[in-house]
Amino acid sequence: DFDHRPPKGSPPLKENNQQTDILVSKGRFNLDEDAREIYIINWKRLLVYDMDTGAFKRGWGGHGMPLSEITN
Repeated sequence: DFDHRPPKGSPPLKENNQQTDILVSKGRFNLDEDAREIYIINWKRLLVYDMDTGAFKRGWGGHGMPLSEITN
C-alpha cells in the first residue's frame, strides 16, 4: 500500500543537488507541451525531464550554475 511515506525506520533522504533520479521534497513544475518537457524547481535547481519517458534531460542551478557546482 503506497501512501507517500517511507517505511518506518528508514533513514531520511539527504539533500543532494547532483541527484536527478529521486526528488526528496515537493517542488513547483511547469509543462512545455510543444517540447514535451516538464520543468521542476526543486531545492536550489531547475530540472528538465522528458514528459513521455520521464528521462532526465538537463538541469542547472541559480544563474546557470551547473548541477555539479551546487553546494548541498
